Amino acid sequence: MTQVLHTMARTTHHDRAEIQQSNLSQRKLACQFGVTRSTIIKWQNRDTVEDRSHCHHTLHTTLSSDQEDVVIALRTTLFLPLDDLLTITREFINSKVSRSGLLRCLKRHKVSNLRALQNALTDENSSSLSPESVTSNPPACLSTRISLPRSNIFVNRPKQTRFASERILRIHS
Repeated sequence: MTQVLHTMARTTHHDRAEIQQSNLSQRKLACQFGVTRSTIIKWQNRDTVEDRSHCHHTLHTTLSSDQEDVVIALRTTLFLPLDDLLTITREFINSKVSRSGLLRCLKRHKVSNLRALQNALTDENSSSLSPESVTSNPPACLSTRISLPRSNIFVNRPKQTRFASERILRIHS
């Protein structure tokens, strides 16, 4: 199997295995392989000779899980573009949310692609539409109620403008 080393790697898999099996002192091993003692200690304490990922495993988020649920519900019911969703989120949910953090949240919940969401909705509704159910006059304002475990959200969005306002009511039990 071919090993892929990053450009700054000073040891190979063979060197790492030798470090793990050696009985020499850490100082002698460091001189022998041309690395620091901390590198020797690191490879002696590991079970494998493979590199680990350098990505952070815990990403810090601004939104709590309840706030994420509200944002996802707004995205999937109103199909708001990212910038409109960001405006609403900053105004009513969390003022410290960033655009990139909101996009990561949408990607994490697999609702970042607005076109795919709308296509999925039209595919679902295309089989259930009948000529009697389609009206010639669309409503002037779209009102939506989103029910979550601890709150209800009422959203009013005029069709002509792309501005949405929301009101969050907390249910205390």
